[in-house]
Amino acid sequence: PAARTSRTSSSTPSVGTPEPSPTAVSNPAESLQRAKRYLARPATRESILAAQVALRSIPISAAEYKEAQKLLARCEIDLNAAEAQAKEEEIKKLRDKLQVDYQTLLSDANPHLNYITTRLDKHKDGFVLWGVHTYFSQYTFSIGGDAKVVSAWIQRNQGDLKRAGILRVGVKSSESWGGSCWFEV
Repeated sequence: PAARTSRTSSSTPSVGTPEPSPTAVSNPAESLQRAKRYLARPATRESILAAQVALRSIPISAAEYKEAQKLLARCEIDLNAAEAQAKEEEIKKLRDKLQVDYQTLLSDANPHLNYITTRLDKHKDGFVLWGVHTYFSQYTFSIGGDAKVVSAWIQRNQGDLKRAGILRVGVKSSESWGGSCWFEV
């Protein structure tokens, strides 16, 4: 019996057919074009890695090799930038989480105070996390139990605070005359 083969006619639409994987065997021109599509903006970490695989499949003997090497160098730069951006986004989310947690802590520790807010201020090479309320002052950690509550929270979250670049945690008055107090992380 004759072997059966299946052919797709030129009139058969190819809509819905997935692009071949970057590891699929193809000619150098196809690999180069596929890599360029992967690198089209906005390139993600995954698309950059897929482009690298496609570009590395181009043999040194191919006419496309020189262009592929240039694109591989660009891939390294783009990959480093994408990873740095992802790390910064992760740190920003961590800061936001710590800020919400700190506000909850202060609100729970001071149920008699309404509308305690928090804010992050730049400080040297990092940030200061403040609890803000009219009642807070330079004496807040000297009177009452806030100093114990805040220092215990800092101890529990010290690793996250350092990773988020938060150097100080404290309280400050929402009025200019009230002052502030803080702990170093």
